[in-house]
Amino acid sequence: MSRIIPIVDSRNVLTVRASAWGSLFDCAHRFEGEQLLGMRKPKGLRTQLGTALHASTATFDKGRLPGASPVTVDEAERVWPFELVAVAAITRLPGIPNSA
Repeated sequence: MSRIIPIVDSRNVLTVRASAWGSLFDCAHRFEGEQLLGMRKPKGLRTQLGTALHASTATFDKGRLPGASPVTVDEAERVWPFELVAVAAITRLPGIPNSA
């Protein structure tokens, strides 16, 4: 008796996080859009501001590590507007000019 083993094309295999499977049973269309088609909801303004602020504080913190060139508070402060513009360019945040 021969055993049939399916051949899987590795180009068609998707990795899905275990935490995402719950949304399959909650709303199958949302699961398909987010997990299979790569459609994501736009980030909110608070999230984008938080991301930009964290980029600024990370810059300052990296400058305090041993062997790193020091970063002043003013230099770190200049990072967040550029990060915010970069996020806005990706998500088309209204009211903030993007580089596109």
